[in-house]
Amino acid sequence: MRIPGFKSGFVPLFLLAYGMSSASLAAAATTQPSLADRLSQIQISPQKIQQAAAAGKRTASFCFNCHGTEGHSTHPETPNLAAQNAAYLLVQMQKFVDGRRKYPFMEGLLKELTDEEKVNIAVYFSSIPARKNPPGDPALMSRGKQIFSQVCHVCHGDKGLGNEQIARIASQQTPYLIKSLTLYRSRTGERKDPLMSKVASQLTDADIQAVAAYISSL
Repeated sequence: MRIPGFKSGFVPLFLLAYGMSSASLAAAATTQPSLADRLSQIQISPQKIQQAAAAGKRTASFCFNCHGTEGHSTHPETPNLAAQNAAYLLVQMQKFVDGRRKYPFMEGLLKELTDEEKVNIAVYFSSIPARKNPPGDPALMSRGKQIFSQVCHVCHGDKGLGNEQIARIASQQTPYLIKSLTLYRSRTGERKDPLMSKVASQLTDADIQAVAAYISSL
């Protein structure tokens, strides 16, 4: 902040009286880029993406116990992060930080990360190809495909790939998809999305099992 008539580095007394220290003045004078801005700056260059992914892999070591070393979870009810859209991952991280998503373990871990570390982790997981799961029971798959084509594809896309705002659900593990849809249907508050809750409320347990099996095979 530059005020005419004052030397550089000098903090006027009237500003101090209002609680503005040198540190707060410096912070006010600098506009920090948002997570989305940081990601955009990286995505303009293949070299920057590679560097961010390498840094993200190092920082994400604490994620590996649940989500797997390459984003392919070894826990059936934990989501795969491989190939997930980086922008979407950043939004979900922020939701854990500000309380819009509830899970104490994730909330505590993510609050310790800097913005740069969050972006690097998102770039790392998004850069890993997804693994295709084997198809399940043909009859179950047929019913699941019917439900998906009627409802899910509108937001998640014909192949379940999602976008910057909508989750990639293709290749997720069936137990995780069943758990997520059941939580949306229950409206307990652990999963908050009015549209998803409305859709899930129309599904029976059998419907959820069928559509989860189909989505997992995409």
